[in-house]
Amino acid sequence: MYISSSGNSMLCRDFLRPRIIQASLRTQKEGIDGNTKVPRNVNMEKLRSGYLFPEISKREVQHTEKVQIKETEVFVSDGAQCDIIRLQLLLGSNVSIAVQDPSFPAYVDSSVIIGQAGDFEDKSRMYGNIEYMKCVPQTNFFPDLATTSRSDIIFFCSPNNPTGHAATRQQLEQLVKFAKKNGSIIVFDSAYAAYITDDSPRSIFEIPGAREVAIEVSSFSKFAGFTAFVLAGQLFLKNCPSQMVFP
Repeated sequence: MYISSSGNSMLCRDFLRPRIIQASLRTQKEGIDGNTKVPRNVNMEKLRSGYLFPEISKREVQHTEKVQIKETEVFVSDGAQCDIIRLQLLLGSNVSIAVQDPSFPAYVDSSVIIGQAGDFEDKSRMYGNIEYMKCVPQTNFFPDLATTSRSDIIFFCSPNNPTGHAATRQQLEQLVKFAKKNGSIIVFDSAYAAYITDDSPRSIFEIPGAREVAIEVSSFSKFAGFTAFVLAGQLFLKNCPSQMVFP
């Protein structure tokens, strides 16, 4: 989830903490523990109120300090994987996609379900009509864009799941340039951005020109190490995409 860095810290905290979280904190403060007779785990309660929610807010603010984003460009949802599937539904079955290889299975699985993919090829163990972009040690975990065919949608995850590689600024600049040249939309999955420890961009919108060609999907759960905490955000910037029209 994102907010423009022009907001003050109090507004950031209020905006970044969804109502469901505010209700949870209020419940804990007022001693309302629901109707269950199962005793609460005291350590988990301390972890939730003392680390989980504050850590989400802190890291999300850090994540967006370098980019200018409006509240109206942010859409909160029930999970990044759900967002990916909904985006596929929105885009329809008549588009072509490109994915990193290896990559998070949801990109290909949802493509198959929607009807974007072609037949499964036994020999290659891949689906037709999907551009598989090799991201292996030999390519520095980044696709060779000079040999990558054009596609309508480019799914790109950084840090990548499962390799863990975070694309460098130079690599993402190449990706944005490639998308602009080919009239493609980048669906940038930054769910694991919290684990970046170097100067690699945590958001595609740190890259000049990305506002025109990218949609970013992020996650709350990874920021605090709670994968099962399904709450996410999508970022649709007002002027994106400006040049892509699909049938």
